[in-house]
Amino acid sequence: MRNPTSDLAASVDVSSAPHCWATKLARLALRILDGESVANIPVAKSESVKPIFDDRQLKRWHISEASLPAGSEVRYRETTVWEQYHTLILLAFAAVLLQSAIISGLLLERRRRHAAELESRGRLAQVMHMKPWRRAQRDFVVHRP
Repeated sequence: MRNPTSDLAASVDVSSAPHCWATKLARLALRILDGESVANIPVAKSESVKPIFDDRQLKRWHISEASLPAGSEVRYRETTVWEQYHTLILLAFAAVLLQSAIISGLLLERRRRHAAELESRGRLAQVMHMKPWRRAQRDFVVHRP
């Protein structure tokens, strides 16, 4: 049977930069070789070592990032849909807004065109109900240069 706590232990890693350790060890060795007593060299904590956590395991075990030690690094963080595709989402939203504006403009133009057609038909009906001699007189007045 598998131990469930081994997954949690596997989610923590401690990393350090090897070149930092090598430089510090070389300086300590030079101090000792120069004759300085080991008792006079203070024990120092390394700032190059930091704990690394797996975000998937932290979520699995319901451990908040606030409870992690300061300076910890969390890896394998799953990105949200917004974080991954926010540019595409904004572009799609802008396209929908642009289409809505175009459709609104077209509907307004249709309403105006329909009103103009009704007005034109009304005028045509008035002209058609005129007596023929009045129509000719009207056309003469309208088409005079």
